Amino acid sequence: MKYEKRLIIRILIAVILALLFKFYYIIFTPITLGIVGFFLKLFGYNAIMDFSLKKIIIGYNSLDFVEACIAGSAYFLFSLLVLFTKNLGLRKSLKLIGYGVLLIFSMNVLRIIILIIILLEMGKNWFDLIHLIFWWFVAGIYIAIVWIFLTKKFKIKTIPVYSDIKALLKKRKPH
Repeated sequence: MKYEKRLIIRILIAVILALLFKFYYIIFTPITLGIVGFFLKLFGYNAIMDFSLKKIIIGYNSLDFVEACIAGSAYFLFSLLVLFTKNLGLRKSLKLIGYGVLLIFSMNVLRIIILIIILLEMGKNWFDLIHLIFWWFVAGIYIAIVWIFLTKKFKIKTIPVYSDIKALLKKRKPH
């Protein structure tokens, strides 16, 4: 298939993912709540998951899981990085997305568990402080680290967006 056709298909898939953005939350919210609740119970906390209200209740603490807690935008961003990386091919793209989602999901679950334990054991002030540190600094850096790690693991030499723009400009120049 010609390069331009593949690029158009990748752009169309990105548009479809953007239009279906809410599905990231529909898929990952119950999975995230369930696994976080499972681990909290494993650690001895009496966690009650309310999937319909998207919350976990532990004692007098009712923890609401808003969309930002689920990290749907992180999965979307990672998907876009993969889609806008030139010359990956379907198989490599699916592997990248699979590994990326698994790494982001695992870290997000770990982050949530740590924050809940901090809230329960150290109080709201420590929770708020560490939550903001995660929110402002760690999240974006972690996605970058996952991307760099996977590009090295899969020996990817192209740069998202830049490589496509470079290729398109090269095609426009007369030889």
